[in-house]
Amino acid sequence: MPTIDDDEIFTQALEEAYAAAPSQVVVLSTIELRHETFVDEDDNPIAIRMVRDPGNLIEERDDGPDIRGHMLLLEDDAPFEPGETVLFQSVMFNFSLPEQAESRVGGMTIEFDNVTRLMSPYLDKAVKARSTMALVYREYIFGVDEPQMVIPNLAIKSVSSNIYKVSAGADFLDFLNTKFPNKEYRPEEFTGLVV
Repeated sequence: MPTIDDDEIFTQALEEAYAAAPSQVVVLSTIELRHETFVDEDDNPIAIRMVRDPGNLIEERDDGPDIRGHMLLLEDDAPFEPGETVLFQSVMFNFSLPEQAESRVGGMTIEFDNVTRLMSPYLDKAVKARSTMALVYREYIFGVDEPQMVIPNLAIKSVSSNIYKVSAGADFLDFLNTKFPNKEYRPEEFTGLVV
């Protein structure tokens, strides 16, 4: 599984987009949800992927709303379908990234508006299974293939819903056993450590 490295969490392109904030650069925020009960009609595992953007028309449908979104490339070490170009469906959601504060573990909160059609069938099964739902947050720059920032290893810890929205809280899957710093100091790279 990928790990977070503070030196590598943002690509240079994303850092420039945040610093300069040019109007022609669009940052696409995406969420990927995975759970053991998320399967297609052939019982193959699937992921629910959403992008916070109106997106492009992907498929016109007669039996329901059209499918809109973006086809985006996953990172080579993605936990599911690595290196593949996959559909992220357009869903309006609000979120706050994990905060970095002393004396507390940062978590992420997400609110999905009007997602009954996309998520309800899967969430009903996931609630009954009572096992961890994994979450990956990615940011893309529109027009650039690969993700520019990835926050892996998050797990949905709490969910509440009403007829208008679904709210979820996510924390790191195994925060206490995560190496920090996660860089390995090897003698060939850090010769001053060898006596």
